[in-house]
Amino acid sequence: LNAARMIQPQPVPVLALVDDDPEDALVLRAAAEHLERPVELVHLAGGEALLRALADGSLPTGALILLDLNMPRIDGLTVLGRLRQD
Repeated sequence: LNAARMIQPQPVPVLALVDDDPEDALVLRAAAEHLERPVELVHLAGGEALLRALADGSLPTGALILLDLNMPRIDGLTVLGRLRQD
């Protein structure tokens, strides 16, 4: 078989930033542009948005989640506690 046919395309990894500060998302987006491999960057504005995205499946399993611990309404530690309960 042709070796080129056997190479499967790799899915683009998803990086989810959970942070209430939109400037942090801009910094991460700029940094992601310099990675050797492209990533899909998803910005979620808080813990509630992350929990909804995980519950409805809009954030894929295996996404790398960068979670701000200091957010209003639901802080990062509370989000982690809820994730452990599930």
